[in-house]
Amino acid sequence: MRKSKTEADMLEAAGDTGGAKEVRRKMAEQNKALKSYCDSNGLKYRSDRVRTYGSVKPSPKHMSNVGNTWTGAEPAKHTSAELAELNQYAADKGIKLYTRKPFDGDAELLKSQIDTVADLREEFKIKEPLQLGWKRMDPDDFGETSPNHQQIWINELALRNRGVTEKNLSVDNYLAANTAEGIAAHEMGHVISGKIRNGKSGLDIYKETVYNVSGKRISDDEAIQLLLTKVSVYSAYPTMKSNGTVVYGEVISEMLSINYTSPNKYSSEFVRLLKEACGL
Repeated sequence: MRKSKTEADMLEAAGDTGGAKEVRRKMAEQNKALKSYCDSNGLKYRSDRVRTYGSVKPSPKHMSNVGNTWTGAEPAKHTSAELAELNQYAADKGIKLYTRKPFDGDAELLKSQIDTVADLREEFKIKEPLQLGWKRMDPDDFGETSPNHQQIWINELALRNRGVTEKNLSVDNYLAANTAEGIAAHEMGHVISGKIRNGKSGLDIYKETVYNVSGKRISDDEAIQLLLTKVSVYSAYPTMKSNGTVVYGEVISEMLSINYTSPNKYSSEFVRLLKEACGL
């Protein structure tokens, strides 16, 4: 139910009122069936369990559709030698770690983020130095990328316990990847989007991907529907620009995270076209 409500909001924000109406019709049927099930089994219908916490239309946006619970993501203490080893591990891969705030998470989990950033930096032949850091964020966020596309920040809570992090990633299937590595891969998508030279958007590349793989040409609205059903809810997140234009800035990030964690023929073709758009 929550996912359907989010999908309807996104379609409305994109101007697809017909699609939103159809989703809301199905939601009404789902809600009726849920109430009937509760009545038949002596259960109390809990409206709070199907409520969305905020609409997708206003800002700020978040990377989770439900409230994340970080119980069990406790801070850890590291010696100076351990922190120095992490810094060197990153430096050897061309990544600079943020050191103003001592790292208090799982060292192996941080290394997996470093590896992901380094892998994609090499794959897309990024020469500029990248910095990877951690900081306190809204509990429903996992990461963010700086406007200059040179700094990636991970929610410090997401770096403390892989099990807790991946449980939060998978609880609502809002993102394309449910593994911790998908966080860094997603943020690298924002870094890479800044390297596009031919002016194509993520939605443009996705439409071309669908044509190359399936032979079918699709409209923007059809592409958004496919993203919602085949990629992730977040991949079709609309952002309204000051001139009234709606853009979909999460397509590249979500497709890249799929291709890094669980590739398929669509994600592979998308990445090939993305490299082409970057002049590679």
